[in-house]
Amino acid sequence: MGGRIPDDLIQKIQDQNDIVEVISGHVQLKKSGRNFKALCPFHSEKTASFYVNPDKQIFHCFGCGVGGNIFSFLMKYNQMSFGESVKVLAEKKGISIPKSFFASGQNSGLARSLLDLNETASHYFAHCLKETREGQIALSYLEKRQIRKSTIEKMRLGYAPLKRDGLCLAAQQKKISLSLLERAGLISPRMNEEGYFDYFRKRIIFPIFDVTGRVIAFGGRVLDDTQPKYLNSPETPVFKKSAVLYGLNFAKDDIRKSGSALVVEGYLDFISLYQAGITNVVSSSGTSFTEGQVRALRRLAKEVILVYDPDAAGTAATLRGIELLLREQLQVRIVSLKDGFDPDEFIRKNGKAAFLAAVNEAKGFFEYNLERLLNLCDVKNLNGKVAVVEGMLPWVKLVENSIARREMIKQISERLNIEESDVMEEFNKLSQRGKPLAAPEGVFPNFSLDAEGSLIKLIFEKEDILDEVKKEIEPSDFYDGNLRQIAEFIWRYGRDDKLPSSKSLINFLPEEKTRDILTFIILNKTVFHDEAKALRDCLEYIKKRKRLKRQKELEKEIKLAEAKGEDETIRRLLSEYQNVVKER
Repeated sequence: MGGRIPDDLIQKIQDQNDIVEVISGHVQLKKSGRNFKALCPFHSEKTASFYVNPDKQIFHCFGCGVGGNIFSFLMKYNQMSFGESVKVLAEKKGISIPKSFFASGQNSGLARSLLDLNETASHYFAHCLKETREGQIALSYLEKRQIRKSTIEKMRLGYAPLKRDGLCLAAQQKKISLSLLERAGLISPRMNEEGYFDYFRKRIIFPIFDVTGRVIAFGGRVLDDTQPKYLNSPETPVFKKSAVLYGLNFAKDDIRKSGSALVVEGYLDFISLYQAGITNVVSSSGTSFTEGQVRALRRLAKEVILVYDPDAAGTAATLRGIELLLREQLQVRIVSLKDGFDPDEFIRKNGKAAFLAAVNEAKGFFEYNLERLLNLCDVKNLNGKVAVVEGMLPWVKLVENSIARREMIKQISERLNIEESDVMEEFNKLSQRGKPLAAPEGVFPNFSLDAEGSLIKLIFEKEDILDEVKKEIEPSDFYDGNLRQIAEFIWRYGRDDKLPSSKSLINFLPEEKTRDILTFIILNKTVFHDEAKALRDCLEYIKKRKRLKRQKELEKEIKLAEAKGEDETIRRLLSEYQNVVKER
């Protein structure tokens, strides 16, 4: 029977994992005094406001307000439960957690069931690829595409047979719910008869992983010219296509180390490059590059190199990708492969060295777009020149640096043999009528360190005052509901001036907003020059507000008692009222 993971085991796992080490595996951190900082992975911003404190083992973003400890980060970043985050960090340090703790409770629910089902389905597809006659045809196809057996194993490739209910029957033998299989996007109901049919049939299967390596969906590719060539799982509670980059679980470390990410379109593009030793690569799984995918890359890289197919769809995807990447302040380059090859074809025919040479010759976004428009437009006549200017200026507008913008405008005028001032005039017109490039950066909710927040900060900074504070006030004396909840846990777990660390206390706070506020208080830069005076001021303010509150309550109760003619109640309330007033 499942149960809650013991607190001492959670504490052991937390103590043996360093928050800077874990977060730096997902975000580029830079040392900033005693802290580390980065662009926040949870909202779009241009100035770093995401701070990680190695001493207290907590993080907080002063832009969007999110904060927490090492478990909180993994839960939010990977969209996982608390139990799953504990399990990931335990495995990282070789700490064993009895399976009984994951039978229910922390690891239960639809998402966990779907992840387990996807894992089972991936084994079914792998079996069909390796152990069936039909699968041998698919293996031969992969061999012709020069995909090695070791790569097939690493990427966990599989095959969905032609039989329309093969997975359905396999699931029924294992007593797996067909309705759950439908929720996972693996089967579909038949149109004019009862029952289901398999969603993927006669296709090579590419398991799609989240950043931690869990199977969250599948992609399927036909072996011939049947359309559609590629088919992806529909979106489910564990798979949001717009936020997933195929191969990021394999490539994230190398992307972070190099500071650069190659982006290709297809699964086989990614696999061929990765197999060749080009490991800082991901696939957008089609030509639709999204904001969510860009933000996933921004957490790891400063530069993105687009290597899309040279056809019309690939060009459109490249242009869309450039715009999204520039808006997120990423450097962008574009690779143009010779002879119209896609990355998979190019590297199979020309090899790794030739591909890397092409990457080294990649053009910046401005040069790429200017060359593209110059090839498309007849610049020998006026209309062609106007078309190039109108096509280039929106790209120039995406650049924030005024020096870079002026240089781009200069290059446009030189290539078209027109006056720079004329191009600048058109740019100014565009800027005046254009909309802002981005919404204002998020700010933390209207919350500052008043007396209550300051008192909690003082308690964490000077633990020996806890008993003194407990003698004078109670958690119920806190006016702010979130701070009252924090105080309740401090009072509950603080014993003999010994207070749980903030990183541990976060594990007990049930509300995400409360955890965010606690990290805001802890990492707030407020400095108390006279801690003793600050403590007295905070306590007096809270007690005074409590008295004023009680005074107003008594005034209402006295009026009500007078209306009812309850003399004894009036005398009692008046006596209490006089005592409250004297305390002031």
